[in-house]
Amino acid sequence: MDYEAITLNATQAHQFGKVSYASCIRFGALKRFLEAFKEVQRNEDPDQSKSICKYILNSLFDGEFAVIPPIIATYRGQLEFDKTKGQINFDIQSKLSINDGQHRVSGIKMAIKKLREDVEKATGEKKTYLEKKLDELENMRVQICIQTNLSIEEEQKLFHDINILGKRPSKSTALKFKKEDLYTALAMDLAQENKYLNTYGVNFDTHILKTNEYFTTLNVLRDSICYIITGSCNGTKETLTEENYESWKSTIDEVFNELFLALPGDCKSRDKYIIALATPFRSIGRYLHYLLNHNEISDWKSYVKGLRNIDWRHSSFWNARGGIYDITRDRVTFLTNTKGVFQTLVKYNQPEKPKTAVE
Repeated sequence: MDYEAITLNATQAHQFGKVSYASCIRFGALKRFLEAFKEVQRNEDPDQSKSICKYILNSLFDGEFAVIPPIIATYRGQLEFDKTKGQINFDIQSKLSINDGQHRVSGIKMAIKKLREDVEKATGEKKTYLEKKLDELENMRVQICIQTNLSIEEEQKLFHDINILGKRPSKSTALKFKKEDLYTALAMDLAQENKYLNTYGVNFDTHILKTNEYFTTLNVLRDSICYIITGSCNGTKETLTEENYESWKSTIDEVFNELFLALPGDCKSRDKYIIALATPFRSIGRYLHYLLNHNEISDWKSYVKGLRNIDWRHSSFWNARGGIYDITRDRVTFLTNTKGVFQTLVKYNQPEKPKTAVE
């Protein structure tokens, strides 16, 4: 061996005429070995890297369960495998080309950098505590699959096959398993416990509905609930907590009961009404938040009852009100922004006055 080597414990595998190795690398050593080369990788998305950084630090400090999936990389230099010891040796000066996982690697690096900065600023007991956390983070290990003897074209194909051929789960399917998110848990509970949602149906396995079998999807219901509670689709842990969860569930169950009483009985028909379309239903959630929190509205139920007088049918009424009406299809298409429909409801919906006995 005529180079300064790095040694890693590894297992060898043969697949389709190529040799690969499975090993682990310390978080603190990733910067030293791994690099995303532009000719075989897309540009980094800073927001995605920041999201992974936040995910890592939340888990480190809050104790939430987290997993960083394996990295796939290609070694472009000289590599030797010792079968007896189960070890690979490669040049300390070389780099592993990331084929899958550049945002995971970037997020880990970002988390370590931020924690180092926090350690430098801290003093006393806090500094000692953060130093221990930094040591813990740097010594965590991520699994890595190392490909060898790949050409640039083969690395490009590997990137394509991993990122294009692999089917991502729909947002609703992903949310179904994200049970630590209380807004998702609340949406799942109400989908089963609210009598109207249970009757009309909430699909947990897709993000787009093309038939009238279900009223909505889990992710749209979650967003609508977020709007009701917070006024936006980005719910915060501070607003919905384990302590007030049952109270909010009872409130929103009541709100949905009043809402569906006011809406047409066949409101889940997308061919006839706009109600069950994603943007309008999110917008209704935003409007319900407005009713529940507006200082000058004392009887929110009367305004919900008033929604029965809104013309929810596909029509030109929704042009420039968040929708685009296609007269040839008799269909309104909505953008994702809830502002148009929300402002329309604020402007046109009127409270329904209680009926009085006729003498």
